[in-house]
Amino acid sequence: MAELHRIESHRALEDAAGEWIARLEADDVSDDDRRRFAEWLAEDRRHREVFEAMRDSWHRLDALGALVYGVPEEDARAPARSSRRLPAVWAGAAALLLAVGIGLWQGLRPPAPVHYETAVGHQLSVSLDDGSTIDLNTDTLVEVGYSDTERTIRLVHGEAHFTVEKDAERPFVVHAGDGQVTAIGTRFNVYLTPTRGVEVTVTEGIVEVASAKESAGVADAAALQRRPLRTALVSEGQHVQYEKQVGVVADIATPKVERRLAWRQGMLSFDGETLEEVVAEVSRYTNVRFVIADPELRELQVGGYFKSNDLAALETLLESAFDIDVRREGQRVVLTKRDS
Repeated sequence: MAELHRIESHRALEDAAGEWIARLEADDVSDDDRRRFAEWLAEDRRHREVFEAMRDSWHRLDALGALVYGVPEEDARAPARSSRRLPAVWAGAAALLLAVGIGLWQGLRPPAPVHYETAVGHQLSVSLDDGSTIDLNTDTLVEVGYSDTERTIRLVHGEAHFTVEKDAERPFVVHAGDGQVTAIGTRFNVYLTPTRGVEVTVTEGIVEVASAKESAGVADAAALQRRPLRTALVSEGQHVQYEKQVGVVADIATPKVERRLAWRQGMLSFDGETLEEVVAEVSRYTNVRFVIADPELRELQVGGYFKSNDLAALETLLESAFDIDVRREGQRVVLTKRDS
């Protein structure tokens, strides 16, 4: 995957930064070395970030070097570049300490997030290291970043269903839109809609939903007092929507939950939704765009069950059951009321 290449390139940056630290700390560093180093820094802002972080780790190891190799205290405090060349044994010691520093730094920094993405009309199921799973719907991008204290997921766009393994020491937190959803062990669906904020539906267990300001921490305590917002607990068979604030938690009947999550089986299910809602949902799974040419058709209630990638089935349903003319115009499907 593309993300694996990105992680490898970051490790290559760390190796290059380590080589530059050793070169610049060497007794025989030249003006040409410094010039090439400046060029390397200017190539990418990440070069400077990685270099500075590793250089700090390297300098913190000076005292360790003094203890291990018996350097007199005044030598340990001396500038890295002196008028004399370090003995060979010290060159080896420096290389060893640099390797230790790189290892410590890599071990302490959090791992880079891993990206999972689906194209329009496709779904993907991902198994995570802790046994949790994510089902990605069409045109969805998530970032997964695990640490020792939290399992962090960012839903960048799209829709995903989460089946979470219990781990009380590491809550499972999904960031989406202007808020977050926190769970320990449960199943829930999060949809970052284009126009209605974020929709959360719980199919098992309980999750906590908070708006961005509610989850921002102590620094925003004064702002919260001025404008109190809701944090909601959402249980199995319930649904909530949020944008800047968390909405009202509502019960949702099992058949409706099943219809909402039919996409996990590659299906779409409707029972009384308006034609406008139906074509908006179907448009998520195709690059074809629907145009409702007659405004009176928008509120027409539609029911049906068909594969998400089967436009022909929808067109047949509209033509046979609702007397709608369906006309293809390239990447558009125009819907008009059939003449009597």
